[in-house]
Parts: sequence; C-alpha cells; structure tokens
Amino acid sequence: MKIRLIKRPGKKDLWQVDVGKVNGRRMQKAFASRSKAEAFLEMVHSEGQASVAMPAQDRTDFYRSKARLEAVGATLTEAVDFFLAHKATTKPAPPLPDLISEYNLHLYSTASQKYADGATRIVSKILKVTDSVFGITRDLIAALVAEGKTAGTQGNYRTAFSSFCSWLLAQRYIAIHPLEGRGNRITIRKSASDGPKAFGVREVKAVLHACLFGRYDAFDRHTGQFYRADFRDCIGAVACSLFAGLRPNEVAKTDLRSINLYERWITVSSEASKTNQRRVVNLDPAAVAWLRLWRWCNPDAQSIVPVNFDRKRRALVEVAGVEWIHNAFRHTFASMHYAAHQNTALLKVQMGHAEGEAVLHQHYRAVQTSTGEVITKRMAEEFWRLTPARVRDLR
Repeated sequence: MKIRLIKRPGKKDLWQVDVGKVNGRRMQKAFASRSKAEAFLEMVHSEGQASVAMPAQDRTDFYRSKARLEAVGATLTEAVDFFLAHKATTKPAPPLPDLISEYNLHLYSTASQKYADGATRIVSKILKVTDSVFGITRDLIAALVAEGKTAGTQGNYRTAFSSFCSWLLAQRYIAIHPLEGRGNRITIRKSASDGPKAFGVREVKAVLHACLFGRYDAFDRHTGQFYRADFRDCIGAVACSLFAGLRPNEVAKTDLRSINLYERWITVSSEASKTNQRRVVNLDPAAVAWLRLWRWCNPDAQSIVPVNFDRKRRALVEVAGVEWIHNAFRHTFASMHYAAHQNTALLKVQMGHAEGEAVLHQHYRAVQTSTGEVITKRMAEEFWRLTPARVRDLR
C-alpha cells in the first residue's frame, strides 16, 4: 500500500492510493489532497481491505444507519444486539394475505359481524402496498391512515391497523408493535377551519329513533352465537349527554340516586366532574321524558351507562346513518341551548365550565351542524321538543 502523486498537465494534481489486490482485482483510488489520501490509507490499515471491498450502497446504508442511531444515543452494535434478541422471539410468518385471512377469522369469532366487516376492509388495504409482514411499518400505516377523508375515518383506520398489529404481536409474527411508544404514535389533526360541529335535528331524530327501534348484531361470548339486540339500554346515557350536556365520564360516574326526575335535576359529584366541583344540572322536559322512558325500559339497571357502551354507541350512529363526531352529543346540547336561550352564563353553569367564556365558544358552541346547516333559534326550539312520542311517530 502506498501513496503517489500524479501530475496532470493543465489539470489539478491528484494523490493516488494503491491498496493492492482486493477480491482478485487491483484497487486504486485518487484524492484531491494528500491529507484525504492519507486518511483513506489509515482507514484501510485499521479496518482491513474488507472496508474498501464493501459496495458503495452498503457503505451508504451503513453511514445512514449509524447517523440515525447516534441521534438517539445508540450504536450499531446495540441495534444489532437488540434486533437479534427480539428476532429470536418471533416465528416464521406466512405470506401476508394468509395472515390477514387468519386475522379475519379471528375477528368474526370474537366481534360483531359489522365490526369485523369494517376492520377487514381496512386491514386489507395493507396488501396494496406490501406483501410481507416486515413491510408493515409506522410510516406505511401513517400513509394509509392519511387516506381517510375525515378525522373520524382516519381514527377508524388507525384503530383497525393498530389492532391488527397487536394480534400479530400476540401471535409472535412480529417482535415490536410499529405504533408502540410515544414517538411512533399517529396523531390525527383536524384543520383549523373545521371548528366545532354538532348534530342537526334530522341527525338527532335519526339517533333517537334508532334508540327506540334500531337493532344490531351482537355476539354472545358464552354461546359463541350472534343475536339481534336493541339500543334501549343506551337511552339514558344518550339523553344525559344530548339533553343535559354531561361529559361521558360524568355520565359513567353519576349514581342513579343523583337523578331526580320529579324535581328535574341531576347532581354531578365532585369525583365525577372534570373540574372537581360539584354542580346541579337542571333537566329540560325532553331530558326528563327520555330518562323516564329509559327507566321504564330498564327497571333493573344499576347504572346509566350500559356495558360496552362505546361499542354500542358506534353501532347506534351507524344504524342511524349519521357520521360520528367527537363529543357530538355534548356539542349538540351546548349549541341548541345557546341558540334557544342566548345565555352564556347559564350554559357555562349547566356544562360545568370553570374556564373563561372563550373556551365555550371555541370548543362547544357550534354554529353549524355536521351537514353544514346553520343552527338557528327555530331549529333549537324543534330540538327541545324531541320527546319520545314525537320521535316514535317517525316509524
């Protein structure tokens, strides 16, 4: 191995390093300065000829990987050790189409048919971009989630993909969940122009009508059979949020003894309240009517919120044919209350706000419904007349 100067008339001189034969072929490299040539020669002396025999793409991958690991305070050796330690816990994975088919069978045996159908359609999107379980990365899932046109759809995509990855992890087909850890979470952000949205009267009627007459496919884990179930055990929870403005957590923690339908109020305890302050919520006649109907339909109920309410609520809005909005019932209550009474102070007391008035306007008092209708006083008056008798006539 040696360095020599190459004179080039009319051009800049070069410093050439003669490494000798590498893999049966003579290797020579030229550099613009002697210092760079010496540095290269020193690397060959310290790391051996294998370092220069490495293909250019492999060297590029090496330095990129090393830089990514250094950014999080890790070394390439640590990364290799970690991979080998976790790789040993997995088992060979079948082709991805077979895995998805196996997962679908799992879904249909543990969840309702509608949920399984939806999850199956979402998870199958993976096959359009990869055919291997090792191709399911956080970036791939984020790209698929971004295909959803609304925040609600994107949330459904994220949940379905995450559940599939959890199943792969439980089956030992993968060693690490691609969405595990704070840095790998996929955040769904609504555009600033969206603003708060609420249900209009037509959407509310559809939801309430589904509460009375709707049916869905429920799965009995004890018998392993599907059966047709109704939503009448959900009427109380829906009414407390829709006509009284209670937060979901407040509804879940409210004791039945805290509801007085004769004097028309609900007491929200400090333990249930988000602000840790006890408050009394006055009940409109529509709220009283729906809560009385719920009590009549569920005389033995020990809680306003039925078992698996989140799943039932998703099925409820699906049967009603409306698209779910985050905190839709509470948003609707605030919007309709303000449109009917134009009293911000009273609305803040009802909703249990300890913050400034701006919070109410920014996050809860919608001026439009999810379909773009303007919430007017006339619409609000129609909303507050939605008793069970009026909704029942829609059948």
